[in-house]
Amino acid sequence: MIAFYPTPDLFDLDGWKRHLEWLRSEREEIVARTEAIEFAELTIRLLENPTSPQRPAEAA
Repeated sequence: MIAFYPTPDLFDLDGWKRHLEWLRSEREEIVARTEAIEFAELTIRLLENPTSPQRPAEAA
């Protein structure tokens, strides 16, 4: 089964959490479901723990 599902706005943390819940509740036969779950989990982690890149001088 192929399913097209919209993703939330990039910086919408609550939207990504709802999206992840929805993905987990869907049937396992959906194409690319596992990858979509992994992407949603990564996006949530990045939004919850943003990191700012350091300049080379700051990193040393």
